[in-house]
Amino acid sequence: MIQDFTETIEDTRLQNQLYITLNDNGAFRKFKDICINFDIIDD
Repeated sequence: MIQDFTETIEDTRLQNQLYITLNDNGAFRKFKDICINFDIIDD
């Protein structure tokens, strides 16, 4: 579901950041933090 959401992001820079977090430890927290920082958390 998270990967599907990431594919809908049009901003390439943001999309790359989200993909990178999916392979890190603490992926869900980091993914959430990025979404909050870029104000896409409600999407």
